[in-house]
Amino acid sequence: MRGGDGTEGEAVAGGDAVLDGDAVLDGDAVPHTDTPAGGDGELIAALGRTPLGGGLEPADLARLAGLGRVREVPAGERLRRAGEPGGDLIVLLSGSVEVVREDDRGDRVLAELGAGALLGEIGLLCGRPASATLRTCAPSRLFELPRPAFEELVAQEDPAALRLALALARVVADRLARMNDRAFELCEEYAAELERAGVPEAAERVRDLASFRAQLSELKF
Repeated sequence: MRGGDGTEGEAVAGGDAVLDGDAVLDGDAVPHTDTPAGGDGELIAALGRTPLGGGLEPADLARLAGLGRVREVPAGERLRRAGEPGGDLIVLLSGSVEVVREDDRGDRVLAELGAGALLGEIGLLCGRPASATLRTCAPSRLFELPRPAFEELVAQEDPAALRLALALARVVADRLARMNDRAFELCEEYAAELERAGVPEAAERVRDLASFRAQLSELKF
């Protein structure tokens, strides 16, 4: 399913989020390689083109780039399995990643994310386990920021840590808003089907549920 911006792989972006980047790699699967990110200007520019660029200064991006690593991974590699400890933030620089729900009925692809997507932001902020499996569906280039590095920034009261947390909070909030909108749309579609099937009372209950959900999403705490 396509549309939307870059979700956490952890909290799926409404099940329909796709980022189509312009840096998708071509060709066969590449060898798996890990490289310390360092202060690569190209990497800093690439991070600036993601949702991180809207909340972090260039100096912040350079700081993060020096704390993470770049990985080149082939298609079909599982980056994280549902239930595994979360923590590292993944920025998809090129290629594409599937967000997959695995169960007894097989794998179900919930979303396909492209260049610029952020994955694992809730794990970085909260340390929660991954809620879905992440798997590359094309040769991909990733930037990974380990959670211990982020926690060290927080311990040092580095302003970059606060700005990163705020940028990720915006990503999560936007994703939740889209999920609420999609849930309301699905309830409306289901209610219409119930009406066509001759059960208007059930349709009305579905609409009441959708309305209640919408009211909850607008509450301010």
